[in-house]
Amino acid sequence: MDSPLGEARELYRVALDGTLGRIEAETSAAAIIFTAAQLAPLGAGSATLSVQQLGDFATSRAATLPITLS
Repeated sequence: MDSPLGEARELYRVALDGTLGRIEAETSAAAIIFTAAQLAPLGAGSATLSVQQLGDFATSRAATLPITLS
C-alpha cells in the first residue's frame, strides 16, 4: 500500500475472510498482526486478505491477496 497523500491521517481497514468466518480490524500503521487465537475460528484452507485505505472523503477499493491458512 502507498502512503496516503493529502489525508489528515493514515488509517486502514484490514479484513481476513476464511472458510468459516471473517475478522476485521482498523490500524493506523501500514502493518497488522493477527494472533493464532484470532485466526483459529476462520478455519483452515483458502482465505482472502483485503486492505482498504480509509480516507477523509472516501474509502479506497480493496487490495486483495489470496492466502492459505493452516
